[in-house]
Amino acid sequence: MGCYRPSVGEICAASSREDGLWHRVRIDSIIPQSHGKQVCCYMIDKGIQLTVPLSRLVKLARNFQEVPAQVYQCRLWGVQPLSLEIVPTDTGLQVVDRPCNRWNPSAVDYMQRMVEESEGCQAEIVHRDPENTHHLRLYFITRKGSVCFNQVLIDENYATEMIVP
Repeated sequence: MGCYRPSVGEICAASSREDGLWHRVRIDSIIPQSHGKQVCCYMIDKGIQLTVPLSRLVKLARNFQEVPAQVYQCRLWGVQPLSLEIVPTDTGLQVVDRPCNRWNPSAVDYMQRMVEESEGCQAEIVHRDPENTHHLRLYFITRKGSVCFNQVLIDENYATEMIVP
């Protein structure tokens, strides 16, 4: 088992310490460390990042590599998260919205409330990038009709509109 040398992008199996089960993973990076190589993986059937020692990986039979992933990576199309930042000005401190790369906890809480209060949701896939990430518009179905969540995030100042080609 110790001689397997996966490459970045390869689909193989990793044993998780949390549940002791084997999971299909995509190798994202291999990090040399003093106590051996660590491998950053993406669990393609759970949508979770995982870091494991190289020794916990095994080659996966081709027929298991070809089974479609059970989870798709998705991003909201045309929106970028906003976060509050305190900046000094001539008159003191000012709070401003600034674009960032991660959703802040209040935006996540807001989305969870929308999910709980809606009667369902639909996604429109607008774009699929070379890494197979699906960029989508997410619609929540409410008693008043369909609501585009991407636009709601902008309207509620959780996000800013991102210009996309």
